[in-house]
Amino acid sequence: MSFVNPFFLFFLPLAAIPVIIHLFGRRRFQTVEFSSIRFLKQLENDVIRRLKLRQIILLILRTLLVLSIILAFARPYRTNFAGDFTIRRGTIVYLILDCSVSMGKAVEGQNLLEIAQNSLQTAFSEIEFPVTVHLIDATEPKVIRDVGFVKNSAHLKRAIDGLSIKPLAAKLDVALQTVMENMEKYPEASVAVWIASDFQKSSWQTSVPTINPLQPFREKLGARFLLLPVNREGYNIGISRIEIPDQIVEAGKSATIRPVLTNWTPGSVESPVSLFIEGERVGQSVVSVPRRGSADISFEWTSQSAGYLSGFAETPDDDLPLDNRRYFVMNVPDSIRILIIGQNLSDARYFIKALEAKNGSRFDIQFTTESQLPAENLRKYDALLFGDVDRIPETFRENIGNFLDSGGGLIVFPGEHCQPENFNRTWSEPFDLPKWRDTRKSSGDSYLKLGSLKSGHPVFRDLWQKKERLENSPRFFVVPGFLTDENQTILAGFDDGTPFLIETIGGTGLILTFATAPNPNWTDFQLTGLFPTLVRRAALYAAGKNGQRTSYFCGDTVRFEFAGTQNVTNLVVATPTGKEIHPRRDKGSGFSFSDCATAGIYRVASGNRRVFSFAANIPESECIGEFFDEGDFREIGDFLPSRIAVYEAEQGNESLPMNLNREYTILLLVIAIIIAALETYIGRINRVNISEETNP
Repeated sequence: MSFVNPFFLFFLPLAAIPVIIHLFGRRRFQTVEFSSIRFLKQLENDVIRRLKLRQIILLILRTLLVLSIILAFARPYRTNFAGDFTIRRGTIVYLILDCSVSMGKAVEGQNLLEIAQNSLQTAFSEIEFPVTVHLIDATEPKVIRDVGFVKNSAHLKRAIDGLSIKPLAAKLDVALQTVMENMEKYPEASVAVWIASDFQKSSWQTSVPTINPLQPFREKLGARFLLLPVNREGYNIGISRIEIPDQIVEAGKSATIRPVLTNWTPGSVESPVSLFIEGERVGQSVVSVPRRGSADISFEWTSQSAGYLSGFAETPDDDLPLDNRRYFVMNVPDSIRILIIGQNLSDARYFIKALEAKNGSRFDIQFTTESQLPAENLRKYDALLFGDVDRIPETFRENIGNFLDSGGGLIVFPGEHCQPENFNRTWSEPFDLPKWRDTRKSSGDSYLKLGSLKSGHPVFRDLWQKKERLENSPRFFVVPGFLTDENQTILAGFDDGTPFLIETIGGTGLILTFATAPNPNWTDFQLTGLFPTLVRRAALYAAGKNGQRTSYFCGDTVRFEFAGTQNVTNLVVATPTGKEIHPRRDKGSGFSFSDCATAGIYRVASGNRRVFSFAANIPESECIGEFFDEGDFREIGDFLPSRIAVYEAEQGNESLPMNLNREYTILLLVIAIIIAALETYIGRINRVNISEETNP
């Protein structure tokens, strides 16, 4: 227990005043003529005991009233936080400094990192040198910079001044874990851990969200902590991410790009946002972002060329300029590599004609039979189309699974040579396709037509109007009945409600299953203009998942590979700063690149030919304006009672204790009022009784 105004405690002896008054004011009995009966009644023991008891109660209440008033003026409070953070000679000091993106927020001409550095320098006056110092940048939490045996504050100042803002996220929990592991080298040493940060919530628990980062320190009684929060209110509208929704991307066709803006400010803001692609502004709009919330804006854009096209979305500068621009790369394929697998080449003729139709993207088509499939290198293809295939060698199923895991797409058509049992054994069980339950057959005027479909799905988006679909639907005479579950999505159905097209997600790729086959005995679907359109769209959609990943965070290791059909030699990665670096060669046809130190577009070239591009951005977590408040710091203090001091870094290079106490002034005032009311009531009863006794 501590006091805000301890001076008033000198008035505590005044609590003896009621006792003194009681002793001096004890009732003096006068000689009064009484009759013998009245005199005997006055001396009854129960009356005397009752009067004495009331007088004792009044004495206690008056004493407590005086104590309550004095303590209320002294303002007592309770805290679990250490009162000071003085570092004794010989202590091992760990300085954890947050150099993440959010620490770049400007406040009155200084960013938060500079304020933190100045506050730490002020706090160095509390160190009794010499001490041993280890420095940790929270954006590189596993790296300890050994400052060594420090004899003065100037040495420490040079060490922390060498740190600067990085386009990375802070990981305070990992830094504390590093401290804990390093402390094992000094089991008997006195340890102090100082943390200067804006204490963004996303930086406190990054590895195991359910475990408090301070948990390991409960048993280390010699470890004490100083927290220096430096967060400030500021104006910041950032772009937290860019969403590119599922869509079919082709040259000459419209594509959607959706930037998401985040607002840190306490009020709603209308912010302009611009979209640039290949250096050209292609869109601009104004979006209203709610208080401490987010909002998105959609841009429609049409590419006139194929390849890896780069761009960025941008908002005007504010207090944190590092999150005002976010980069992206879209792969507009020049050609789609597709492998068709069937019983024989004649069975694949409808598929080949549909994909060869001159309309938009070009398809590089190869054909093989199911018996020759194991000889194929699936990494050469973007999508696989199976027609009338119900058997695949078990040894090759793992290859197909790996193809799906890498983002490849499958299109599966049953056929007249397929048996439901074999089909389910080959497709449903290992790849989670819908189960072929039965087959519906009809003839003459009895047939099925297309029914409902998901018009917003990329395969059907803007394909036709509802009326046209009903009037011009193909006829289906033989229909496999597929049984779906929660792992599959029905994209289109027949008019009786049974599925026509089903999507299954496999790994990072997908599988599209058609409940029909281009067979004259089954349907006239292949004879309509709808067939080539749907087959092409299905192939484009399935292959679109197989593009190499193009979005990374700064600090990530980028991995990319090129199929055997792509002739790449002497690869060079051009960074946003213009520096050229050779990527590292991995096993097979893969490469890796670990120098994403700057946000921007990285271009991979083979000779003078660009073969790949990717974007590196600041972590999304750094764009979210959620920080520790007083309640969070109280929770930390309760976790390690009396071992943590929290000092808020102020402008002017000062550090002041945060008001994180539980004060009892109001409680004491309430108690004083209750005691006063009780004293008044009991005193009044006592005076009435005495009056009755003395005035018979």
